[in-house]
Amino acid sequence: MSGNSHGAAISAPVRDKSGEIVAAFTVTVPVSRFTKTLREQMIEAVTSAASTISSGLGFVEHAQSPRRTA
Repeated sequence: MSGNSHGAAISAPVRDKSGEIVAAFTVTVPVSRFTKTLREQMIEAVTSAASTISSGLGFVEHAQSPRRTA
C-alpha cells in the first residue's frame, strides 16, 4: 500500500519442528476493502498458509497446540 492509506492485517505464526514461533505470515489490505467477509476469508487463507509452511519446517500440530485468537 502507498500514500496515506490505512491498512488492516491478518497474521498467523509459523512454527518450526520444536513448536517455536520462527516467523509470521501476514496479509494486509486497505481498510476500505476490509469487510467482515474478506476478514473471514483472510483468516482462513492466512492460517492455512502458515500451517502449510510450519508443516514444511517439521511442525506437527497437536490438540494442545496454541490456536489463533480473534
